[in-house]
Amino acid sequence: MTLTKTKIRSPRVLRLFAPAMRVLRAQPQRSKFVFTDEAGDHLAYASDRWRKLVTRAAKTVGEQQRRGRVVEVPDPASRCHDLRHTFAIHWLHVYRC
Repeated sequence: MTLTKTKIRSPRVLRLFAPAMRVLRAQPQRSKFVFTDEAGDHLAYASDRWRKLVTRAAKTVGEQQRRGRVVEVPDPASRCHDLRHTFAIHWLHVYRC
């Protein structure tokens, strides 16, 4: 995947794993954006949505723990960027580029 509009104003090639590419290709193309709101517009408040999603996940995990299951609780203060960074660190640890 090639990103043409970047912060540094030069194209970048983004290599994605095959499962990620399959998911992206399977999505209906409603706009030029990958992640959109219901109307197909750019997500203006992605951080608010992320916080709500993580809070909801934490509640679900809490229910699982009350049932005796060992499940890690997501930190409601985490950011979507933190997830991306954590993935990159784990990936580098495994594949040592």
